Amino acid sequence: MVVDEWGVWTDAEPGTNPSFLEQQNSLRDALIAATTLNIFNNHADRVRMANLAQTVNVLQSLILTKGNAMLLTPTYYVFDMYKVHQNAKLIPLQLSTPGYKMNDDSIPAVN
Repeated sequence: MVVDEWGVWTDAEPGTNPSFLEQQNSLRDALIAATTLNIFNNHADRVRMANLAQTVNVLQSLILTKGNAMLLTPTYYVFDMYKVHQNAKLIPLQLSTPGYKMNDDSIPAVN
């Protein structure tokens, strides 16, 4: 499986031109990137390639530039943490933990 051009594309910020593909990169984007990369890792037996849609100055960028200035975004730091998984070997692991319960729903305590 190949996942091409994945990433977050949010509504335009108030006061900006919505025709430009620029958006503020925040902790929300970093959490979504980490969740997505975790899913890709969990299914590494099937996902052979996955490409972030844009890497510099557009949408969920890793790097923003303006003139001589450069900024590393929260998404950059997620990719930095996940780079050790490149070409790594998936080790199957089963773990039983109690879940969190709320009303009639429950979610696993560890993913």
